[in-house]
Order: sequence, then structure tokens, then C-alpha cells
Amino acid sequence: DFLEVIRQNFRHGLFATALDCGAGVGRITEGLLLRQVTDAVDLLEPCGHLLQEARERLVQSKARHFLELSLQDVTELPDQYDLIWVQWVLLYLTDAD
Repeated sequence: DFLEVIRQNFRHGLFATALDCGAGVGRITEGLLLRQVTDAVDLLEPCGHLLQEARERLVQSKARHFLELSLQDVTELPDQYDLIWVQWVLLYLTDAD
């Protein structure tokens, strides 16, 4: 299945950094990405209060940057990423975005 392919690639050292787009409060970052997929995650989330909750939730983790931006407003990112997670985000982008 899809997650098994991701896990196998991580075991081979292919995913050092990830970007979680539409990260919300960090559930996917905490429960999947940092636990099973990658070594470090940056979170991208447009809602400040959700991002603040993610900061508090992930304070002792390898979450690095907490970016308060909408996906369509991103022009520059602090790193290059081996994996970009876009679950539940792409449906909100318009064709112009």
C-alpha cells in the first residue's frame, strides 16, 4: 500500500526532511511523518491558532519551522524537501493557484 512504499523509502534514507502543507494542529506530523516517515518536518498552515497549537503539541519533537502561510501564497521556503505532504489541501486551490 501507499504508506508501506513511503516507509520503505524512509528506511533507505530517502526522506530526511518533509513539508506538511495544511498541517493544522500537527496530527499528521506527530502521528505519521515524524514517527514513521522522516527525520524532520516543517509545517505550513494558514490559521495562526492551529499553528500555535501545533507548536505547543510538537515542542519536544523534530518539527523545525512553523510557517503561517496559505499554500497559494508560498514564494520561498526555508529548506528543500524530500517529501511534501498535501493531504486535504489541494482541493482548496483554484485552477489559477
